Amino acid sequence: MVFSNELEAYHKYVVYAIRTGFGVRKGNMFKNSKGKLTRWTFTCNCEGYSVNSYDKEKKYERYEVRCGCLACIKFKVDNGVYEVIEYIRSGRLIFDSCKNVLVDMAKAGIGGTTAYEFLANEAEGSKNLGFNLRDCQNYLQTKRSNAIGGGDCQKLLNHFHFMQMQNPMFSYVIQVDQNGRLTNLFWRDSLSKFDYDCFGDVLIFDTTYCTNRYGMICAPFIGVNHHWKNTLFGCALLLDETVKSFIWLFEAFLNSMGNKAPKTMFPNTQHRLCTWHIGKNAHQNIPHLYNNPGFKDKYFLMLMYRCRSEEEFESIWKEMEEEWGTENNKQLKHMREVESQDDYGSYGNPKLHVSHNGILDHAASVYTRTIFNKFNGEILQCLVENISSVIYDGSVYLYTLKCKGIQRENIVRFAPKDFSISCECKLFESKGWLCRHALKVLIENTSVTSISLAYILKRWTKRAKQGIVNDESHPMSSSSSKFHRFSTLMQESFELMGLGVENENTMRIVRKNMENAKTELSSYQSSVVVIDDASDDDNEASLCNVSIFDPLRKKGKGITYGRLKSSSEKKKKKSKKGISSVQMESQKLVVRATGDETHFPNYSSNSN
Repeated sequence: MVFSNELEAYHKYVVYAIRTGFGVRKGNMFKNSKGKLTRWTFTCNCEGYSVNSYDKEKKYERYEVRCGCLACIKFKVDNGVYEVIEYIRSGRLIFDSCKNVLVDMAKAGIGGTTAYEFLANEAEGSKNLGFNLRDCQNYLQTKRSNAIGGGDCQKLLNHFHFMQMQNPMFSYVIQVDQNGRLTNLFWRDSLSKFDYDCFGDVLIFDTTYCTNRYGMICAPFIGVNHHWKNTLFGCALLLDETVKSFIWLFEAFLNSMGNKAPKTMFPNTQHRLCTWHIGKNAHQNIPHLYNNPGFKDKYFLMLMYRCRSEEEFESIWKEMEEEWGTENNKQLKHMREVESQDDYGSYGNPKLHVSHNGILDHAASVYTRTIFNKFNGEILQCLVENISSVIYDGSVYLYTLKCKGIQRENIVRFAPKDFSISCECKLFESKGWLCRHALKVLIENTSVTSISLAYILKRWTKRAKQGIVNDESHPMSSSSSKFHRFSTLMQESFELMGLGVENENTMRIVRKNMENAKTELSSYQSSVVVIDDASDDDNEASLCNVSIFDPLRKKGKGITYGRLKSSSEKKKKKSKKGISSVQMESQKLVVRATGDETHFPNYSSNSN
């Protein structure tokens, strides 16, 4: 690498140093007998060591930065032309002893920053380590990459096979192409199967993640448990989003779950779309309408949230087309196809404590805390509902309710014979607990002191998981069954202790049975001959013999592994970071000298 003058050579190295993360100092100069410059070295600003001069009075103390860094570049100078003859990238080195500490701490779940601080404290200062935090993080990242790089799919398959040997209820399915490369993968554990049996009436499927080196799409199956929290039913990695891939995935999911389709993407199920995504798509595709209050408030929000029946939806949609001329709008036509589903009503979450209320007390005894808070919010809102009229046809009461300040009416049908009740708002049908309108009617009927079991969904109750057989109770391999048995006994013992602490009598019963169990176990162990069978270990050590190859990597020019941004997000202006005048001038010199980025080769010595 040759430069035409000293300024160009210096600025070239400065730009490289700024990008790498260190400062530059002009070092030793060598001249011939005629006083002409022949050699010049530029070094890191941390080169060498400071000399302490205690006998001299100093105006102020400077930070100690010199640590003996060997990074430098040496030039041979001939007639004003600077030629690189030696280049040392850096003097920083992580010793083997430090590497072992970093690896052990990483295995224990300790992050790189904390591990580096520990080593710096042991060395009485980071300046005595010989490497910085970035070197520590780079080393750990390299170790992680080497651990999983090369044969990723084969290692993943072996891991799944090992998991299945530990728990036979762990399930995974793979699909490969004609070359033996992985195309699609689905897996779920026994806990996911158990949760699906309990809460499989609602299923959320998403394919928005694509953050791996192979460009595979992560597709999780998500549900909602009885605490209104997400729970994972299974996960898949897909090579593409074709119909063929989705058919394979859904068949694999159904087979894994015992062909039990969710009650709420399958032919005999009801579909739901995310209202947030619908609103976002409307903002992107029909901004001229969406940003108009006359359209948004009168029609869009009405169609999204306030239509109580299919007939009302059809009527308002037709009225919107006539007023705004949206018959040929492609986006609205698409929305029209999906808006025929039942909408999800909004709900509040205030807290209200009412004592001696039969309905509220019953709800508190059966619902989980989160769902009870939502139900309690409906109780609070029913206080502002007024019954304007009541009609009785001999078997069913028709209640008309109006809220203060709102013209809209809600009709509730109540049959006192079997205590059945329904409301036009469809909150129970969409979320699973009674609405404020139905609760208002029930509270007004003094004969009703509890909620009918027909309107208490088991999935929202404290006993949602009772009565479902957990697959983890099935036989397991010898290496993992001991831990599983310990976990099972621990859970049951906690329940037993909870019952035993009620009073002295219950504690006496528990202790008596525990002593009997100890005696019986001692007798059993003394009569059993333990045989060390190594066949189980051999079976577990011999992992799956099926070989699969990694998918082709999809790192193309300009591709990113981050989340794909929408058009509206791309339009947002990004703040431009300021750079110093020295950097700007240096970059200009670099462009004039080479026409590309500054890059120094990775050689250590090349003298002529």
